[in-house]
Amino acid sequence: MAWTASLPESERTTVRSTPDAARLAALSEDEELWLRIFLDRLPTELELDSVTTVVYGVPKVARGLGFDDAPTDR
Repeated sequence: MAWTASLPESERTTVRSTPDAARLAALSEDEELWLRIFLDRLPTELELDSVTTVVYGVPKVARGLGFDDAPTDR
């Protein structure tokens, strides 16, 4: 926490209290697909391992691979 507090505000991640409706409306088709995959696969119980699997799995699924497929060179 001390390290993150030392960063300039422009470099910090901010968690919004409400969605950015304008940004969501401006999503590209690919971005919308990736967000939909993420939300569909996000577990009800938010535990580190299961959420990490979803975060790293979304790009795989978007490219036609499975969540459990091994990483590729691309």
